[in-house]
Amino acid sequence: MSSIQGAVIRRRAIMLAGTALWALGTVGAAQAQAPVATTAGAAPSSSSASSSIGEIVVTGSRVIRQGLTSPTPVTSLSANELLTAQPQSLVQGLAELPALADSTTSKSVGALSQYGPGSFLNLRNLGPNRTLVLLDGQRMTPTNVFGYVDVNLLPQALISGVNLVTGGASAAYGSDAVAGVADFKLDTRFTGLKVEAGGGDSGVGDGQYTKFSIAMGKSFLDDRLHVEASYDRLDQEHAYADKRDWASSNCAVIPVPGVTTANQSVTNPRQTLSCGVTLPYSAAGGAIYTGPLTTANQGVTFGPGGTVQPFAYGTQRTSNYQIGGGGVPINQYYNFQPKMIDNVGFVRLGYDVTPDIEAYAQASVGYVNSEYILTAPNYGTPRNLTIYSGNPYIPASIQSQMTTQNIANFALGLTPTSWGPEDLYSADREIDAVVGLKGKFAGAWNWDLSYEHGQSNFDLINHDNILVQHLFRAVDAVVNPANGQVVCRSTLTNPGPASNGCVPINVFGPGAASSAALAYVQGNALSGNRIIQDNVEGSLHGDVANLWAGPVSVAVGGDYRRVQGRSYSDATSQAYPLDFTGVRGVPSTVLVQQGAWQSSNVQPARGDQTVSEGFGEVLFPLLRDLSFAKALDFNGAVRVTDYSTSGVVTTWKAGLTWRPVNDFLFRVAQSRDIRAPNVNDLYAGSSTFQTTVNDPFNKGAQANIHYITSGKADLTPETADTFTIGATYNSSWISGLTASLDYYDINIKNVISSLAPQDEVNQCFAGVQSLCPLLQRDANGLLLNVFTPSLNLAAARTRGMDFEVGLRRALSELHTGWDGTYSLRLFGNRLMEQSTTTPTLTGSNYVNRVGDMTLGNPTWQFNVMGSVDTGPYGFDIGGRFIGAGVINATYIAGDIANNNVPSVFTLDLGARYTFNSAPGRPQVYFKVSNVLNQAAPQVPATSFYTAPTNPAVYDTLGRFFNVGVKARF
Repeated sequence: MSSIQGAVIRRRAIMLAGTALWALGTVGAAQAQAPVATTAGAAPSSSSASSSIGEIVVTGSRVIRQGLTSPTPVTSLSANELLTAQPQSLVQGLAELPALADSTTSKSVGALSQYGPGSFLNLRNLGPNRTLVLLDGQRMTPTNVFGYVDVNLLPQALISGVNLVTGGASAAYGSDAVAGVADFKLDTRFTGLKVEAGGGDSGVGDGQYTKFSIAMGKSFLDDRLHVEASYDRLDQEHAYADKRDWASSNCAVIPVPGVTTANQSVTNPRQTLSCGVTLPYSAAGGAIYTGPLTTANQGVTFGPGGTVQPFAYGTQRTSNYQIGGGGVPINQYYNFQPKMIDNVGFVRLGYDVTPDIEAYAQASVGYVNSEYILTAPNYGTPRNLTIYSGNPYIPASIQSQMTTQNIANFALGLTPTSWGPEDLYSADREIDAVVGLKGKFAGAWNWDLSYEHGQSNFDLINHDNILVQHLFRAVDAVVNPANGQVVCRSTLTNPGPASNGCVPINVFGPGAASSAALAYVQGNALSGNRIIQDNVEGSLHGDVANLWAGPVSVAVGGDYRRVQGRSYSDATSQAYPLDFTGVRGVPSTVLVQQGAWQSSNVQPARGDQTVSEGFGEVLFPLLRDLSFAKALDFNGAVRVTDYSTSGVVTTWKAGLTWRPVNDFLFRVAQSRDIRAPNVNDLYAGSSTFQTTVNDPFNKGAQANIHYITSGKADLTPETADTFTIGATYNSSWISGLTASLDYYDINIKNVISSLAPQDEVNQCFAGVQSLCPLLQRDANGLLLNVFTPSLNLAAARTRGMDFEVGLRRALSELHTGWDGTYSLRLFGNRLMEQSTTTPTLTGSNYVNRVGDMTLGNPTWQFNVMGSVDTGPYGFDIGGRFIGAGVINATYIAGDIANNNVPSVFTLDLGARYTFNSAPGRPQVYFKVSNVLNQAAPQVPATSFYTAPTNPAVYDTLGRFFNVGVKARF
C-alpha cells in the first residue's frame, strides 16, 4: 500500500467516524426536549469511583459525563488500597485480583530473560500484549519488542488509582485492548510533599527489598503554573527455591518405566508426580551412565581429583529421570525472584494559557538493572559429551578397562555446577515524554491534543554462557606426540584460526577444569532490543443535543503512531553453520543449531509499523424516570484502524444500561476488538532455548530438545467478539453496600501466538499437518528441535463470571460509641472456559484448559481486602483463595497417577499508626504477607529447567514481613 493510499484511508476513517456521530446528534437535535438529570451511583465495578479515589472519573468510555454508567464493566482501585494490600508496589496488589492472576511481577519473573525483569499485566490470562496499558488515558511506549508495558516504570508516587476495563475496549480506547484496559490515573493537581520509605524480608532470609519514594507539587504564577515531580526507587534481592522445603523437594512429573501410550490405563498410569527426582545421566563431576563400563545396578561417577566412585541408579529410572540415586537434583537453583534495582523519575508542568486552555508537558525516565541466576548447563542425552580412548584426563582405572575391552569411547553426562551458574544481567532504560494542549469551550465541550515520544532500550548479558564450538573442541583432548603436551585434537587435525587458542578441558570431577580452560569455553553473550514510538492523538467530547431523556453525548478523535523495533545480538549468536572440523563426538542437535552459544542465540531483526485510527462514540439516552426505567441509555462506538502491515480493520461496540430502580443497574455490551501483529510477531529473529517434551510418536518417551522461537511476516490481525452482561447493586437501605455480577465471553479468531513445544508436538500427532514440518528429527527419528514461530492459531476463547461486593460503614453502626470506619471489598471469578481450537485434517482440535494450573487458569478465585480505622490506629486484613485444579487439563485417563492440585488460601495481616500531631502526620505500618506461611502446591512441568509451581499464580516466597513509614506535608 502506498503512502498516498494510506493517507486517503486515514482521512476517510476519521471522516467516517465523525460523520456517523454528527448524524446521530442531528437526528437527536430534531427531537430535543429539556434535559433530565441522570442518576448517579453504581457499584465499584461500574462507573463510579470509590470514595478513596477522589478525583478519578471512571467511565470505561471516552464519553465523560457526571453520572455516566458504562455498559462495559470497570473495576476501580485507589493507589492506597493497592499499596495497603501489598506494600512493595502497586502492581503486586493488582496481580492478586482474579482478573489479573497470571500477571508477571518481580515475585514471579523467575528467569524470563527474553522479556526483561518487568511487571506485565495479563488480563484474563490472554497475554500482556492483549492488555492495553494507559497513563492518564494515553498510550505508553512498549517496554520490549513483544509489546509489553512494564508498569514498574510508572511514577507510582503520583498514581492516584487505576481503572480496569475488564472487557473488550478496542473501539473506545484503541487497538490491542482485546482483554481490556488498565488506565493508571495521575494526580495532576497534587500539592505539597509526600515521602515513603519501607522494606521487607522473607521468613527464610532472602527476597529482601527496600523502597523509597518522594513526590512534590506546587503552584506558581497565581495558580496558573502547576508543577509535579516524583522519584521512586525499589531495590530487591534474590529469592531461591532451595531455601524453601516445598520448593527444594525436587518434584517433577516423570514417566513410569515400561508404560507407554499403548498400555497405559487408570490403574497403570504412564506418568506420576514424584519428589526427590534426579537426572539418571548426569552428575556434578561427570557420570558414565550407559555402556560396557557400567553394570545393571550402577554406573561410574567422578569425585574431587577425578576419583572413581559408583554412580548409584535410582528407582523408576528412565532416560531422563529417576528418583534418588547419584544424579543431579532437578530445579536445584531455581530463582523465584531476581536481584533488581528500579529507578523512576517523573516531572509534569501544566500551564493555564487561558482559563479554558491548559498547556502541559511531562516526562518519565526509568532505569532498571537486574540479575538472574540460572541453572548450570546440562550435558546428557542427546547432548552428552563423548570421551574417546586416549583422552589424557581419563582416570587410569577407566582407561585400563577401555584398553582391555577395546572400548573406543563412552558417553559422559555432566552438570558442571563447579563451573558456576549462568548469570543473566539486564539493563532496561526508558524515556517517555508527552506535550499537549487541552481545554474546553461552549461550557460542555472538552478537547485534548498531544504528542508522545518514547524510547525503550533493553540489553542482556548472558554471563558465563558456554561456547559450544569451544567446549567440544576442548573436551576432545589428546596428547601431542611431538612434545607430550595435552592439547585439543583439532589443533593437530585442523590447525588454523578455528582451533587457535584452544585449551583442553578436564571434565572428570568437580573443580577439575582449569581457569584457563573455563575462560576458553565460557563467554558473555550480548543481545537486546530497541523500541521507539511516536504517537499523535486528539479527542473531542461533549453534548450535541438535549432529548426527551437527557443530553446526547459524543466523543470523536483519532491518532497516528509509528513504532520502530529491532533486536540485536553479537556475532557469536548469529554464527551458522558451526565449524566442528576435526572435532569428534559432536551431538547432532548441536551440529544443526544456529548460533554458537549454549543458550539464547537471539537472531537480529528489524521492523516498523505505522497505525492510523479514527473513532467516534455516542451516549444516547432513551428513557428517564418512568415506572419501569429510571434510566435507559445506549452507548455505541466505532473505530477504523489502518495498519501499514496488515491493512484496515473496523472495530465497534454497542451496549445498553437499564436502571429499573435506583438501587439496580443492568448492563449488556457486544464489541468487536482487534490486535494486529506487532513488530516482534512479524520480524523477530530466532532464539534458542532448552526443554523436555513427551514424544507421542515414540510412545510418549521423553526427549530433551531445543525449541526455537521466531516471528512470521505473513501474519494476519486477530479479531475478537466480546459479550458482557451483568448487574450492579448500590443499596439504599444498607448504606455503603455495593455489589456487581458480570458474565463475559471473549472469542478470538486468528490468534497470534506461539505454541508451547509440547502442544506443538501433540497437535502434529493429532493430525495438524501444518505443524509437523516444525519438528526436526535425526536419522533415527529422535526429536531434536521444535520450531515455535508466531502463528495465526484458529481460535481462543475465555468465558466466566466476575463478582464484587463492597461495604464501607461507620464503626458506630456496629457499636454505639465506637469511632471510625470499616471497609471490605471482595473480588471473585468463576472461569468457565479457557480454550484453543486448531484445525486438523478431519475438522478441529478443541482443548479447554479450565483448571489447568500449569497455564494459570484457576476455576475459582477470590480476593478480599478489609480495613478498620479508628483514631490513629488502622488494621488491615487480606486473603486470597485459589481453587483446586489439575496439573494439566489435557491429561486423559492413564496419563498420570494424580493430576490433582489442591486449593490454596493465603492470609495477610497489617497494622498502622498515624502520629496525627506530628508534622506531616507520619504513619508507620507493619504488614505480614502469607501469615500462615502457606506453601505453594506442586505444579511442576516435565522439564529440568522449570519452576516447581506456577509462580505467576501462587505465592512462592512464603511468610514475608513488610515495614515502612510515610508522611505528607
